[in-house]
Parts: sequence; structure tokens; C-alpha cells
Amino acid sequence: MAKPPTLTRAEARKATRWFQKRLGIQDWTIKLDVQDDVPRWGRDDADDGTLGMTMTCAPYKEATIWIAPGRHAKGGDWPLATLFHELLHVVAHDTGVESGERLPTEAQEYVHNRIGDLLAAAYRKGL
Repeated sequence: MAKPPTLTRAEARKATRWFQKRLGIQDWTIKLDVQDDVPRWGRDDADDGTLGMTMTCAPYKEATIWIAPGRHAKGGDWPLATLFHELLHVVAHDTGVESGERLPTEAQEYVHNRIGDLLAAAYRKGL
């Protein structure tokens, strides 16, 4: 099995702008943290298998997304799909849908994974 490509900060920024435009969240400020070390704000929730995390502040339309490209290479996941997965959390917060009361966390994660994979494929094809 071929190793997945790594995700650079520049590619993550480009893909984020692409995503924001297509999904209508251009008014959000999204900071990207592309590194393998878990950020301080995520240490309580991350484990060795965590590939990315998002911290949002919906009232201010701000988000910070952490993606660990080195962890993807070990696990065989594609980092771009994880970036899109995390961006879908931002969309969900923007619409007020991201609430465990409305949809169980496991279901949210499943949906974000499937859509993230599709978006990564569309992005790679230049759609």
C-alpha cells in the first residue's frame, strides 16, 4: 500500500480556502496547526490515534484546527480528508447543528468522515 501524501501548511491553507468558499463559511477565521504534537488545548481529549481536532468559538466565527500529518502516514489515513472532516465540524457549528442532543457524537463523526473523504476526492480532481 502506498504511503499517503503529507499535508503541508501551504496546502492546508489552500484547501481550507477552497472548502470555505464552496460551503459558505468564508466569514469564519480559521487558524491551522499542522504538526504532529498535540496542541495544549487538545491534550485532555487526544490519544495516540487522534489525527486532528477542532476548537471553535461560534459566536465570534473563529476556529483552530490541528492536523497531525505524521500520524496519518503511520495510520494510512489521508490528511486532507481529516482536514475536511474537521472543517465540517466548523460548518456544523456555524449552522447550530453540532450538538450531541441533536445527533449522537458517533453519528456526527461517521457523517463527517464520509463527507470528508468525498470532499478530498473532489479537491484532488480540481472540482
